[in-house]
Amino acid sequence: MYKYLTLFISSLFLFGCNSGSDPVSTPPETPTEVLINAESIQDKALLGTEGIVNVQAATSSDVELELTSVTPMSYASNCKIDSIDGMAFSLSAEQVGECQFEYTVGPRDTEAFVGKASAIARVSVSETASDNTLPNLSETTDRLTEITLDLNAALSGDLDTSSYVVSGDISVLGTGSATAEPSTNKITFTPSEIGVDRVLYSMSDGSTTKLGTIDIAVSDTVNTPPVAENKVLEGKLAKDMLVTIDLTDYVSDAEDVVLLDSVRAYNAEANITSQTEHTFTFKSSQPGPHEIAYTITDGRGGYDVGQVYIEVEPDFDLVQDWEDITIADPTIGADITFTAPISKAMADYINADYITEFVESGEFGPQGAKMVLMDWYQAKQYCSTRGGRLPMTRELEALQLEDPFNKHNWPSEVVYWAVDMLSESSARTVNLNSGESSSGDTKGSASYVTCIYLDGNAKNFSIDSVASDDLGVPTSTTRYITSTLLDPDGQPAPFQDIKFWTRLDVGGFGATNTEMEAVEQSDASGVSTAVYEFTKGYEDHIMAQYDDSAGFTTVTFAEGGFDVTNPNDWNVSKIQGSTPLANYEPIISSNGTKVAVGQTSQYVTSIAKKPLIGTNVDIKFGLDRTTTDNLSAGNTNIIIQQVSSKAPDVNSSCDIEVFGDCSWSTSQKEEAGIPQHDERWFAFMFDYYGSSPKIYLKNASGILAQGALTNRHLTKLYYQIVIDGTVVSIYQATKSDLSDKQLSLTQDVSNYGIDTSEFYYFGLSGGAHGNSGVRALIHSLNITVSEN
Repeated sequence: MYKYLTLFISSLFLFGCNSGSDPVSTPPETPTEVLINAESIQDKALLGTEGIVNVQAATSSDVELELTSVTPMSYASNCKIDSIDGMAFSLSAEQVGECQFEYTVGPRDTEAFVGKASAIARVSVSETASDNTLPNLSETTDRLTEITLDLNAALSGDLDTSSYVVSGDISVLGTGSATAEPSTNKITFTPSEIGVDRVLYSMSDGSTTKLGTIDIAVSDTVNTPPVAENKVLEGKLAKDMLVTIDLTDYVSDAEDVVLLDSVRAYNAEANITSQTEHTFTFKSSQPGPHEIAYTITDGRGGYDVGQVYIEVEPDFDLVQDWEDITIADPTIGADITFTAPISKAMADYINADYITEFVESGEFGPQGAKMVLMDWYQAKQYCSTRGGRLPMTRELEALQLEDPFNKHNWPSEVVYWAVDMLSESSARTVNLNSGESSSGDTKGSASYVTCIYLDGNAKNFSIDSVASDDLGVPTSTTRYITSTLLDPDGQPAPFQDIKFWTRLDVGGFGATNTEMEAVEQSDASGVSTAVYEFTKGYEDHIMAQYDDSAGFTTVTFAEGGFDVTNPNDWNVSKIQGSTPLANYEPIISSNGTKVAVGQTSQYVTSIAKKPLIGTNVDIKFGLDRTTTDNLSAGNTNIIIQQVSSKAPDVNSSCDIEVFGDCSWSTSQKEEAGIPQHDERWFAFMFDYYGSSPKIYLKNASGILAQGALTNRHLTKLYYQIVIDGTVVSIYQATKSDLSDKQLSLTQDVSNYGIDTSEFYYFGLSGGAHGNSGVRALIHSLNITVSEN
């Protein structure tokens, strides 16, 4: 089990003693050396704005300190120091990422005092002020063993590692070395000497940067290292409260006495008071959770790292000087409560995400109050965490009549978000001073936030109905799931996001047919639609949800067949060429299903509505070419694919969420019926052209096998394709009962390109690109499938 821990850089301590001084106030001849302890800092800055970083340091005596230098470290090339003032420096960054600096502090009065200390300042640069820290991680190894840490696994419960990528720029505090691989989110550490090394890394999704630390205890190979357990301090500490932590019950060693070797924390003071009794002191002025890494040793080359979790409360009297407001809602005839607008201090304490900050001028709010501005989606999420929702426009207009600034000291210089959406990307805002409403871009604009508590009187949005539509084709694997959303007043709610999800693992949403959830926006009538695809079953329950309100519908799939004389068993599409499909109808008749229509580069495909599932497949079919003008030209293509049960018409618009791919052919006959931008397919090509006609087995990687095609002078031919696990065999015959069949090719295929545990589809196509008059149809077809 991983233990969590945090980052520390050793401060530079200078010791000295006081020298005597004359009774008169004159500078001493020899400056007094002072002990300085600088804190390692983690902070955040917004891209495109000046970031202010306040550093922290303490002295053993009451000596005023100041920053003397700030030096960019290895991967701060995009970070610029703009100014240094007192115990703060400002920076700007050109792109999202981490800025890392070493800062040094010393006495302001350099004639009377001398001394300095250095520490690290890590600053995450993001587009929004979201939480910028990752859980601290720890590992153990010995000095001869290289280790690799998989961040996808280590952070799986804390971060969406499918969107966050580790930076290739990492640094090590210690003697070892480390490299990061962004493509796999793995960090490899190579130890050098015994002790504890610290790896500093960051991860980003392109808009947000999060800072991470890994402490690695490196022990001698001949020693059993001690064990350090994690400790959680119960309760919360007040700001600047000094507490002593005893780790005796959390450390052990089977052979030796355990010593407390070091303690390390961000944005806090942490100092060992007794190595043998395993105690240290902690104090911080920064509210929020703190993770203190402590190192133990057995004195014989054995090390381990543990973690202490502490939470510090803010000084709530200083955070915001305004409270919730309760008013009587005339529409529902009951009281509703609005949450107090969130200040920057409170937002940072609870790690709320926001776009930027705003300082009230005093005209319409408390002067100097630092507030946060959120986009609409951030505001909606924040209200959800408060057990509420964004207010409707009419509710904010009722609040404005209460005069929030003058009567309740509410910040009101910036408009407030309403929950009402005006379009796909804009929402209503309300000015709490004038009552005027306007609009703002849901992602590009930033406003104040208040929420309505859902405490019984106030209602939330609700799912009114959920329905499934097969568009009159019960054998289609595609379903259109619709849901109607009502606002708190019972009216249709336009342009709100509805989450659809499946109850059973037999289908999904989207082009890849694998997503188990989909978020769709309601239209102007409050109706949202999700496209659902059956992938490996015949019945499912689809849920539609908005916050705590949900409804479901049952969807069923009617199984069809593979009758080449029954149009109801097939989805027919024109996939290449400008001539309309109607010009070649009927594609499916009592004679069979056409695969070549007689014109060059004019291709159709027929895909069976009934899907297949299983690893063993036996396909037998008969080909009729009695109407062709040329027996030595053209292709017949048999395609197995996992993209869609229907191809789009090449001369109509295409919704990729419905069809999975919007291109199912090129002008070449070998591509007819194949999804061009998806690799989940394989095909059997029967090519009658040239002096050496061939049978091909092909997938997205290319031709896997080929064999000679015989008897092309005959107008009727019969074939059998046998897929037995990984082995494919193709037979040719001239008799319908296949009694004279001959093996044309056999091939062991390790990867077909499809998942046989899920639905896949059988399709027919073909034609010619260099010869006109090529006509062919499949007049008989039999398919059987099994698992073994």
